[in-house]
Amino acid sequence: MDDILKSTVDINLSNEPNLKHILIEIATRIELRNRVIGLFIFGIGKGGQALLSSLRELLCKDEGRYVLKGFFDNNSLKHGTSLDGLLITAPNKKLLGPTDFVIVASLDYQFEMGKQLLGMGINEKRIIFPFRCLRTLINKQSMNSKIIKEYTGYCPCCDKHTRFVSEHEWLRDHYICEYCMSIPRFRAIINRIKRYAVDISQKSVYEAAPGGASSEWLRRNAGEYLASHYWPNIPLGSRNGDYICENLEELTFADESFDFVITQDVFEHIFNADKAFKEIKRVLKPGGHHIFTVPYYRGTKTSRRAALSEGGSVIYIKEPVYHGNPISESGSLVTFDWGDDLVEYIYEWTGMATIIYVEKNEHFGLDAEYLEVFISTKAGACNEK
Repeated sequence: MDDILKSTVDINLSNEPNLKHILIEIATRIELRNRVIGLFIFGIGKGGQALLSSLRELLCKDEGRYVLKGFFDNNSLKHGTSLDGLLITAPNKKLLGPTDFVIVASLDYQFEMGKQLLGMGINEKRIIFPFRCLRTLINKQSMNSKIIKEYTGYCPCCDKHTRFVSEHEWLRDHYICEYCMSIPRFRAIINRIKRYAVDISQKSVYEAAPGGASSEWLRRNAGEYLASHYWPNIPLGSRNGDYICENLEELTFADESFDFVITQDVFEHIFNADKAFKEIKRVLKPGGHHIFTVPYYRGTKTSRRAALSEGGSVIYIKEPVYHGNPISESGSLVTFDWGDDLVEYIYEWTGMATIIYVEKNEHFGLDAEYLEVFISTKAGACNEK
């Protein structure tokens, strides 16, 4: 399936098409020049909305040759609702007619969404990845916004010369690469892995709660890549699509399973951080590394924001704060504000030494808040470099 997906993506990335060229490409793929073609947009986020707006404008001039039939989206809370008059449903091969196509409207999760469609048996010729066009549409939609910061440099995640731009003061989550939509903390962890000079193409990598361009880089480059999310209603260790259901506090993997464990902004959401760090040490091979990011408040001591009672209910110690969650619109509750004593806690709980690297480099779009990358190493045989 990965080979099919790669060839499908390569076809779509062969040129720098505009939206009209994409529609022509759709019509010529399976010789549908004289038939009405249905279009489903997969994704209702910024990309999907930008694509819808531009498609409506273009299709008005096309005398009914193309018809917008609806949205696909993985958020079950949106199923049965509508966006701009189009019904939102779960992706479903049965909804596709013989002349229908699916346009993947995401710059962050395009590979996962493509694999999902292929896994349903949808022919790769019916899947369109308008990456460059989509990026242009999103940029145009933002032209009236005030640019806070921009810089032309090189992105560690997509390995391309690009422009970094932000319309927000908070750069850590908004200073994006225009090519792959990576943000500074994504670029920070990938830049550190590259500078660490480890050839991960020969290594096993496990990532908890992946998402975004950094996870895509890991998936493309690791010798063996396994990723998980946590769903409370799914048995631990079972597969849900392309992911395993895992709880970092009680992983189902055998001892010494991985060369690397990656977590990106996860440990500020863990209730029992000591258990999670111990579990990561357990599943690391001797000499293995836990490489992670987390908001790190220098000059302060770690404080807990929320805890669990013996009955499992949440105890709010401070005002609740939520961060984005790739699998839930309700977000993830922040449980810890980590301070200067974080590395001491890790050593106390696991015996692993931790080095903190501050990734600052304007050329790589590394100019933001909280760009620390932590590397904890399990004692034992050294990984080859």
